[in-house]
Amino acid sequence: MKVTFVSHASILIEIKNTRILCDPWLVGKAFNDGWALVSPPHEISFSEVDYIWISHEHPDHFNFSTLKMIPVKDKKRIRVLYQNHSSKRLVRALKGMGFEHVVELPLYRWFSLTPKIDLYCGSIGSVDSFLAVRDDTACLLNLNDCPLNRNQIRYVKEEIGEITILFTQFSFAQWVGNEHDELGGAERKCRELSERVSLLTPKVTVPFANFAYFCNQENSRMNAWVNTPEKISELNLNGVNFMYPGDRWESAVSSLDSAHAIKRYMEDFNSRALSIQSIDSTPTQVDIDTICKAVDDCMAKLRQRFSARVLRRMGELDIYLHNLNKVLTINLGDGSYVVLDMSEDLAEQSRFVMCSQVAWYLFAYSWGGSTLEVSGMYIDRLYATQGRHKFFFYQNLLCTEVVDLSNAQGARRTFMFFWRKKWELWYRLLGRVEFLIRRAA
Repeated sequence: MKVTFVSHASILIEIKNTRILCDPWLVGKAFNDGWALVSPPHEISFSEVDYIWISHEHPDHFNFSTLKMIPVKDKKRIRVLYQNHSSKRLVRALKGMGFEHVVELPLYRWFSLTPKIDLYCGSIGSVDSFLAVRDDTACLLNLNDCPLNRNQIRYVKEEIGEITILFTQFSFAQWVGNEHDELGGAERKCRELSERVSLLTPKVTVPFANFAYFCNQENSRMNAWVNTPEKISELNLNGVNFMYPGDRWESAVSSLDSAHAIKRYMEDFNSRALSIQSIDSTPTQVDIDTICKAVDDCMAKLRQRFSARVLRRMGELDIYLHNLNKVLTINLGDGSYVVLDMSEDLAEQSRFVMCSQVAWYLFAYSWGGSTLEVSGMYIDRLYATQGRHKFFFYQNLLCTEVVDLSNAQGARRTFMFFWRKKWELWYRLLGRVEFLIRRAA
């Protein structure tokens, strides 16, 4: 087995004459132009790629710009691997882009891809998935963004067995605070990385899926809080090595020049994430009428999916549009809204602060809330005391289509999806109970 690091969360796995490319992000920006790649990606020849695995639908993994640029002849030949999700939305999107072969991997059991390659795909939460790849020389586990508690990690280890090389996150990848890391995102990721190394006991661990930076004036503050490879290396975790785009690991050799990779990455990070010249200005202003039209469309979609009782539970959204000097207050129960010219009191009382383009994006797309929470292009003054606003949960439920009871086929897929995930869900619940017991003690 040979593994080449491509970029961010993308690796190329080579076994004999078969090549599996994972989560390719090679061009452009992601999350409403809120993320950019820190380092130039390793060049890929798609004519030599046999399979592309997509872990989940976030644009730093399911990257439209990259997938669209693949030559048509290769799209017709390459087989795309994706979890057998309750929603067919991503499968439809792939076929709409010209990929003729989409293989929906069975969940939580080994699957023979070729006579020499076995795959094990697991689903975590509503969208994330992980992949284990095994041949007669090694077993690779790609956890990418999967949020796993200790019980889930132990279950994965029991199912997969000995792990030769592990790829996993090492820093936060979402909004974690207003003026500082209020949620402790960086330290939490350090603990999670240490826990995964300890419980999964891989021979080699490669931290990845965090080689992007917050590239806009609206979110660049968070670059000062992220975990860097230098910080992770100071933890002295057993077997942890970094790879730079183009670096290759081979099971027969199993050696990496981690120090050189860290040096090159830090040079890129300092020249981009910490450089004013590499940070984009606040997005172009969107007028209030256009935003209100997006609000109307969003509320219409929510009313089609959820009952009036559920909508009333969402409460209100108060948004200070700082580049329009206006405050938008939305009653999510009935869809009504009020636009007021900014006053100092109104601005300070508003829970959310964001620019007009970000507010428009939030309501214009069903994935707007999910994108916003990852891009971090906003301020949430009440998160510390009230937690996540309910609107984001229900909009994400609408977006992912993880629950579809609109027809018999959708209901069956939904049931089968959660049934295949029953142990993942059980260990998630068990972890939550243990957390509450520890907190009460």
